[in-house]
Amino acid sequence: MGVGDGEQIAPIMSLCAKRGRVVVTNIHSAAEGQINISLCDLTLMEKQLVGSIFGSANPQSDIPRLMQLYRNGQLDLAGMVTQEYALEDINQGFADMLAGKNIRGVLRYK
Repeated sequence: MGVGDGEQIAPIMSLCAKRGRVVVTNIHSAAEGQINISLCDLTLMEKQLVGSIFGSANPQSDIPRLMQLYRNGQLDLAGMVTQEYALEDINQGFADMLAGKNIRGVLRYK
C-alpha cells in the first residue's frame, strides 16, 4: 500500500494486515517529519513501514538491463501502452488519465 499523506500513515498502518507493508512514496516536508504509530501493533503483527523513491531504482544499472531485455524480446514495452496520443492531443491524454480510461498513455512526439 502506498501512502502520500503523512497524516494517513497511522490509520493506514492500523488497517495493514499481519506481515503487511506500507510504503511511503513521496517526500514530505520537515514539518511532517513526525508520526505516531503503535509499536505494539508494528511488532506483534510483524508489519513494515518503508520509504521508497522512484521505486528504489538504480538508473545506472536498471536502464541498461531493461534495454537489453527489450532488445532480446523479453520485455514487451508496446504491450504496456494502453493508448497513444499525438502532441496536439495532450489535453485528451490527461483527461483520459484522470477519467481512468487508460493505464499507461504515451505521448508520441513526431
